[in-house]
Amino acid sequence: MGMSFADYILIRKRKLSLKSAYFLKDHHAYDYNCGFNVIGLACVLIACVTTILFVYNPITGQAESPIFLLTTGSGFDTIFGGLLYFLASLVPSCRKYLLQDRSDLGIQ
Repeated sequence: MGMSFADYILIRKRKLSLKSAYFLKDHHAYDYNCGFNVIGLACVLIACVTTILFVYNPITGQAESPIFLLTTGSGFDTIFGGLLYFLASLVPSCRKYLLQDRSDLGIQ
């Protein structure tokens, strides 16, 4: 959820290529590496591992940090994943990868 919010609101500024979103012919702005957004997957993995190691361990059922009392494990994971995704979008090469749809926008 955090990454979806960061992607649509903060990074894309609510602009979306509907031609690519509905898979119209010759519009492939959202065809990342075989359908996987590698940056997004990396952010999910990093956020989940960080949550398990430092906030909440679901195997033992113990809170590892007092931040768990404020956000729970999934809340922290959502916020941290969205923040990581936004920070990744600030790197020029990552931003270019994430915003492949900018040349495909019909209405600006």
